[in-house]
Amino acid sequence: MLKPVFYSVFFLLLSFPIFGMGSLKIEGSVFKKSVYTCVIRTFAEDYQSRLWVGTFGAGLWVKDGKGWRKFGKSPSALPDERISKIVVHKNELFIATAGGGICSLNLSDLSWKQIKIHTDLSNDEKTLNVRHFHALGFLGERQMLLGAVGEGLFYFNGEKWSHFTDAGDLPNNWVNDVMIASNGAWVATFGGIAFFSNG
Repeated sequence: MLKPVFYSVFFLLLSFPIFGMGSLKIEGSVFKKSVYTCVIRTFAEDYQSRLWVGTFGAGLWVKDGKGWRKFGKSPSALPDERISKIVVHKNELFIATAGGGICSLNLSDLSWKQIKIHTDLSNDEKTLNVRHFHALGFLGERQMLLGAVGEGLFYFNGEKWSHFTDAGDLPNNWVNDVMIASNGAWVATFGGIAFFSNG
């Protein structure tokens, strides 16, 4: 079994003006969100050249030869309209949400599947109720990384899930993004970056 290895790098906070942030405004030294109905957070193109757009508050949208179509919140389909990340992997669109967990959409028949995270803690398999994700990526055919908001990093090796936190593996439990590399993945957190090695 491969054991993931983490290398952490911490950055100093740099102060510089940020312009053109759209739905953000500065009040004193704090960034605050103004009222919005739709912020586009992520997008991807599938093998049929359809454009998939994940919004933070207005669900999932697709543009094909017939125009735009929306996929809204539904218990058996999209669990939350606040989408953080979408990734096309093989014949599925994987969708990480900020409140409803993760699901996938079959790109051929448009059928939905909810993904549950099971970890083996003290030899007792436990289904975790982790629902807030910002990061999603694939290291191989079935190896998945999920970055949670305040709950660390989850890794699926094709058979079982593992959980990594700031208790030794990550600079911080708030994971914002993952970037796949040739021998693992870079993990961006609130407190710095780490390298996840799967080899």
